[in-house]
Amino acid sequence: MCTNNSIDRREIKPDESANLRMAVNVPSTYSKQDIQCILTTDHPEFERLDYAIRFESLPKMIVAPDSVNFGERKIIGNISETIDENESTLVKLLDIDVFCNDASQKIDGIRVQSPSLIDAIVSDRHDTRILRNGIVDHRFQVRIRLNNKMPDEEPGFHWDRIIISAGDYAKGFATIGWITNSDLIAEPSLIGFGKVDRLSISRTTVVMKSSSSKPFKIISVDCDSPGLRVMNQAGEFDRPTTEHRIDLEFTANDGIVETCFGKVRIKTDHEGRNEILVPWSAFIVNRGVRENHEPAVESSTPTSQGER
Repeated sequence: MCTNNSIDRREIKPDESANLRMAVNVPSTYSKQDIQCILTTDHPEFERLDYAIRFESLPKMIVAPDSVNFGERKIIGNISETIDENESTLVKLLDIDVFCNDASQKIDGIRVQSPSLIDAIVSDRHDTRILRNGIVDHRFQVRIRLNNKMPDEEPGFHWDRIIISAGDYAKGFATIGWITNSDLIAEPSLIGFGKVDRLSISRTTVVMKSSSSKPFKIISVDCDSPGLRVMNQAGEFDRPTTEHRIDLEFTANDGIVETCFGKVRIKTDHEGRNEILVPWSAFIVNRGVRENHEPAVESSTPTSQGER
């Protein structure tokens, strides 16, 4: 069905004619469509007339593919390395097509802006071809790969994007994704204390595991808030083992703001990863405050999310 249509007369006498106008909204992205308009009349031989518009719309720039998944990477020490060392996995190619209405629009090259962890190199090759209706296609190629500039990256899915521009004429994007794994895992990876009464106590446990069953020791656990502290006994982490349980206690003292968050920094002697940051958050409410300011234990059994 066409987006808009109009006819300059509804009654057509013998030897007369009428003009039918059809208009469509052309999308700014690539699209190939057949738009149909049906005209019904009271003529005994032409009760139905079918009209159609077929079009192919081209944006100023197409990036193909517009999303790339580098797959799984493993955190080793303070860097990340791609597990699959095949060249097809390490390097991805992007085809950049810049379309112009005529040859008078000069496109000499493209520029790529990428985060520090993504290397992007524009090929010297620049192909030009003339499409239907005189449209000029300038094709470039970009090689991208993830480098090892990834300190403090937490396990899980990550993504970023690169920006490709052809001067002020056109701009495009490509989304880059990857998954990082680590032999050393913290469960839960995010501590949510939820709503905590002022002057009450909330407790949770973070379990540190070695997925490869390599024994390790915890060197230190640093909390960035005066209301959060480690409850384990001194020397409890000195013995190498494949699993450590870190008991944390949060108290919403008078000096704690209503919404607080931070990170627990856990340092280990694990050869694959010697530090993990576990984010935490709490929302402080003033209900149930005791006059003698004696704290009440809110919870001592953590859930998988660290909430009461």
